[in-house]
Amino acid sequence: MLSAKRKEQGAAADAAIDLGPLGDSVGYLMRRAQVAIFQRFFELFAEFDIRPAQYSILTVIERNPGLSQTRLAASRPRATVVRTRSISRQRGRPWSAVSTGSTPSSTRAYRSS
Repeated sequence: MLSAKRKEQGAAADAAIDLGPLGDSVGYLMRRAQVAIFQRFFELFAEFDIRPAQYSILTVIERNPGLSQTRLAASRPRATVVRTRSISRQRGRPWSAVSTGSTPSSTRAYRSS
């Protein structure tokens, strides 16, 4: 969690800067909120060395037992799914909840368990 001193420093820095029309820009304010949320995510999940995209993939797998990799990739960018699997293997972890067994309809397809 952010310390009170750090919050004060951030508020003081923002107060000293004239943002002009950016202060009223929804896009700018959303981006600032996203940055704050990601910073908090990284603080909370630092010990797991996991990124938000990886977390979302693992959450989808957990909530959908038996989900095929094809359907999983349809819910997230394929590159993110592949990267998460690759990182998991590099770290010596199994592909989390994803089994390496084939599905009954295809010997090339994999499913989560």
